Amino acid sequence: MRIDDEALLQRLPPPPAAWDRTTQRLAAVLAPVFERNGEDWLLFVVRRDDLRSHAGQVAFPGGGAEPGEGPRETMLREVEEELGMPAAGVRVLAGLPSRTSSSGFRVHAFVGRIPDPAQLRPDSREIARLLALPWSLLAEASRWEHRRPAPGPDGRQHPESPHFPHAGELVWGLTGRICWDLRCLLAGESAPLPRDLPPHGPA
Repeated sequence: MRIDDEALLQRLPPPPAAWDRTTQRLAAVLAPVFERNGEDWLLFVVRRDDLRSHAGQVAFPGGGAEPGEGPRETMLREVEEELGMPAAGVRVLAGLPSRTSSSGFRVHAFVGRIPDPAQLRPDSREIARLLALPWSLLAEASRWEHRRPAPGPDGRQHPESPHFPHAGELVWGLTGRICWDLRCLLAGESAPLPRDLPPHGPA
């Protein structure tokens, strides 16, 4: 299954050109789409198990802004640092609604095409491995589960959020919400759900 780039351009917001006006910390991520054997896939990173935050979680490449950077510059720098992919390898197509992470970042999301990542060598200080999932599965609403995440260390309960389990992998938290937004908007559904989670839950 291929993503229709024309539909993507028509149904998704434009790439974020400036940060939201907010007192929150700022970050940007890329939802990278690539083609392999005539099918489109979405690329994720799996964070190392020994990191202090979000250890072992599935995420999109990206991170926090440095002084003077805009959203695009932040995203491209983080993609190069985490994946070893230069900016020229990313063809930015669109954006997605910005969302607040559980750790208090206002995250601006880009959607773009990249070459097949088979030869990439991610930064082993942060990334345990790469994970590619076929868009044909991510696009199926019936494969998503809307459930409450497990309570955090503080015991707080959180609202339902989209979880995508597949072959022992789990896309959830902020990454799950961004994926769900992408699926909803490409399907022509006008109200991506669910809402942002409160602080101190999964990211």
